[in-house]
Amino acid sequence: MTWFKVDDSFHSHPKILASRPAALGLWVVAGSWSSANLTEGFVSDQVLPRLLPGAAKLARELVNVGLWTRTKGGYHFHDWTDCQPTKEEATAARRKKSLGAKLGNHRRWHADRGVRDPECPFCLDERGKPGSDNRSDSDHSSDAEANRNPIPPSRPVQSPKGTRTDTGSQSSSRRNAHARDDEDDTIDRAIITLLHELAGATVDGCWAARVRRRILDGHNIRHSRLAYVTASVRNAPAKWLPPDQQPPEVTPLRVVPDRPEWCGTCDERTRLLDVPGAPIARCPVCHPLAHRRSS
Repeated sequence: MTWFKVDDSFHSHPKILASRPAALGLWVVAGSWSSANLTEGFVSDQVLPRLLPGAAKLARELVNVGLWTRTKGGYHFHDWTDCQPTKEEATAARRKKSLGAKLGNHRRWHADRGVRDPECPFCLDERGKPGSDNRSDSDHSSDAEANRNPIPPSRPVQSPKGTRTDTGSQSSSRRNAHARDDEDDTIDRAIITLLHELAGATVDGCWAARVRRRILDGHNIRHSRLAYVTASVRNAPAKWLPPDQQPPEVTPLRVVPDRPEWCGTCDERTRLLDVPGAPIARCPVCHPLAHRRSS
């Protein structure tokens, strides 16, 4: 089973606040369908009407607020892989879970009962052939006891000083992975807070994770990753805002030179001279451009 993940700041995102509950219902149901069918956020036009009544109209609303994009033959979730697993990742997780279930069945129905099934891959001996087991009864009872408790203890057995066990190494790796995940969560929360304080923007955890990866990608940070990321956001907060929250471009004002007082000879409105027998020209006394050139 693949989970469809929803960020815990989903409820306060501007796109969500701009959407009707019915449209958000379609978003959730379609996300569940896409996760189950491994379409990586794609919902076809043929499937859409079967998800919810009035789905076509609701889909257009999701496109208007930026939660979906219109693609050939259907719709696609915006930034699906930022929070959801890819098809390859989900398939690998399902395969691993299926293999674990088969191993559990083998331990329960074969190993614990001393039964060897020629069609069970776990019942094959080291030579790859189902056959006799020349081990003693005490070996069988040891295997059965181990199979009844396949989960290792939460705390590894202490090894003598100067030695290193595989269990200790794996526990250390898990601890490092958990520590890195906790640090990433701290960095993401700092990004959300800074963008709100410095730019008045409200972003969700998915966008914060995306910003974190963009800032850290390709950089070997030897000290605090949190300090590096927060410094980057503080230096240019607008650079890390979502496209729909970018500040508008400011058009510079055109400076119009002050007009000199009218000389009384030329046309007062246009400041042009119309002399018979000569071309119309700017007044050399009070035309703004002529005055600026002479100065």
